[in-house]
Amino acid sequence: MLTRNVVGVKSPPAAFRLYRRHTRHPPLAGDSSPSESIMDYEAYDNDANPSDDDYFMFVDWLSRMTASELHAAKGDPGEQKEALCRYYRRGLLANLTAPELIDFLGTDTPSVLEMAGYTEQEARELMRISDGLTLENLNGFDGGRASAPAAVSRLQQEHSQPGNE
Repeated sequence: MLTRNVVGVKSPPAAFRLYRRHTRHPPLAGDSSPSESIMDYEAYDNDANPSDDDYFMFVDWLSRMTASELHAAKGDPGEQKEALCRYYRRGLLANLTAPELIDFLGTDTPSVLEMAGYTEQEARELMRISDGLTLENLNGFDGGRASAPAAVSRLQQEHSQPGNE
């Protein structure tokens, strides 16, 4: 069952939306944590916060935020690129990995692109834009946090490993 939020972005129940790791399991739909109302998503750090609930809340927030931005940018490649850059910056600053972010964006069911209402063809075009992003697109962004250079450095290391081209 899909619901719609105020900007028209499709959003499935939380239990089906969240990324599953072999050691992490998403909460049941309707479950909420007391920290949900006070969590500062822009300052979330996956490495410093071991809470599975907070991880899933952050991923849900990041996915919804990005889906909303991509929905608003539909048909404008420049705005789509900016929305993708914000998505990757937020995720990297939160110490999520590039493979996780790519999975959330286009592989998971439903993906961020599906939530944003993109057709398969539109999603392929957006993934081409995503594939064309460079580290220069992310450089210079600190989001008010000193860890941004470390996040960009980590992304550079992930890209320099064999098989990540």
